[in-house]
Amino acid sequence: MTEHFITATHVGDEDVVRTEAYGGVPVRWTTHKWRPEPLVDLIEQAGLRPVAELRLPADEQSGPGLVVMAKRPG
Repeated sequence: MTEHFITATHVGDEDVVRTEAYGGVPVRWTTHKWRPEPLVDLIEQAGLRPVAELRLPADEQSGPGLVVMAKRPG
């Protein structure tokens, strides 16, 4: 059985403090944005091998997105 690691993030350089979620729900959290290359490097440093990457365009609610799937070597 092959095990995969899948993660997704918003793309960017700055963190964003959120006070409203989708639909206007009040929240308090920080969105930590990543650039694709440093995130993939971190995944590789963890001993995983990226096997797929999906870059999503920006939409009206958020900036561009990134999804990375990786697996254990071997």
